Amino acid sequence: MSKYQIKDLKKKNIPKLNKDLIEATVEEVGTMVTTNKVQIWGDFPSFETITFGSVVEGDLVIKTSGAYTNITLYPPKPAYTPKAGGFGGGVKAAQERKEVMIEKAQERKSDSIAFFNSTNSAIALIKDMKLGVEDTKAEIVFWREWFLSEYRKYESSDVTDKRNAC
Repeated sequence: MSKYQIKDLKKKNIPKLNKDLIEATVEEVGTMVTTNKVQIWGDFPSFETITFGSVVEGDLVIKTSGAYTNITLYPPKPAYTPKAGGFGGGVKAAQERKEVMIEKAQERKSDSIAFFNSTNSAIALIKDMKLGVEDTKAEIVFWREWFLSEYRKYESSDVTDKRNAC
């Protein structure tokens, strides 16, 4: 991270991005190295107060893509401060979040399996009936919902008793 003095600037608004931009010529303080066409975006700290002669602190990043070169001044990154609770405090919270996410994913998977099994069972049940398209759809929905309601009754009962009975 270095300090840069603004030697020349032009403020712009980029309507497509709905963002403000300063295109500047900057000189690294203490080295007298000058860089032209440096982009400073509107989310840069104290953006509104940047004027000719201002000194700003940040990281100069140069990206080249083919014949195009983009030079951007990024604000300094905040210093890392570990969370209170000592080593591993964040790990426990992350593990708890992961556990909840896995549980929800398993529930969604079970529901998805139940839905498609109910749909397939409904189709198998009515496949030999000679019905029109709309009647076929209505019958599939009716039987699918019936199979799903039976599954929900089973899920709401105490599954532990059923497993212990085996």
